Amino acid sequence: MYLVLDPQPRSEGEMERIAVVCLGNILRGDDGLGVYLKSILENRFEHFDFIDGGICGSRIIDILSRYRKVIIIDSSDFGGEIGEVREFNLDEIQEKDIFSVHFLNLRRLIELSRLLYNRPEDVTILCVQVENMSFGQGLSSSVEKNLDNIVEKIEKFLLEIVQPTVH
Repeated sequence: MYLVLDPQPRSEGEMERIAVVCLGNILRGDDGLGVYLKSILENRFEHFDFIDGGICGSRIIDILSRYRKVIIIDSSDFGGEIGEVREFNLDEIQEKDIFSVHFLNLRRLIELSRLLYNRPEDVTILCVQVENMSFGQGLSSSVEKNLDNIVEKIEKFLLEIVQPTVH
């Protein structure tokens, strides 16, 4: 038997909204990209709650537990071209050779949120291929050069969720 806790307070309609959790540490070069993307995207979409997930500490469980659907944006190294955006699910993150300073902890926190609160039901991870996640402030010149394309790709992904294309 599981004890299911219900996080309080939760505003009416909150479960229907979609959380976009942007991860990153602005003190680790391109790893801070998620923070920059949040500031760019948060005023462009009314159907999403953009959340600064920082470095993915345990406080994120409270955030995850409030939403049925969560999209996570994170800098990573999956062997792609700089600025490439790829969609992954949790199983793929574990199976494929993808590096992010947040994934190991993130997977455990999502599993704990599901165990305690049965949420989130649906998690999508958008990984952005970056160049440099070593200590230092600011984005690398190659990521900065690709920033408009990165934003455009993520916007297109989010628009597909709120305005699905009819085939």
